Amino acid sequence: MRKTWLLDDACIDKRFENLRIKVEDGDMVFPMTAKGSKAIVTGKLDKIQLSLGRTKALLAHKAQQAGESFDANSVTEAMAIYQLVPSGVEIIE
Repeated sequence: MRKTWLLDDACIDKRFENLRIKVEDGDMVFPMTAKGSKAIVTGKLDKIQLSLGRTKALLAHKAQQAGESFDANSVTEAMAIYQLVPSGVEIIE
């Protein structure tokens, strides 16, 4: 199943680095001209609690994408991510 991610971790405010907005493919259609635009999104917010192993894997992946080194032993606590499943999106820019 394909999904559309509305946020890119590299371009969002650090306060929201654990927030993802996901749309199932075909549920909503966004014009290509909206790429890079800001939007107002409403919907259901889900907390996804990661295991320690998944937390380490996610942080390792983020470090690899950023070209940074990563020490999995430095991670001692599991983290949560938040996923917004939108019911409405308004492109504002």
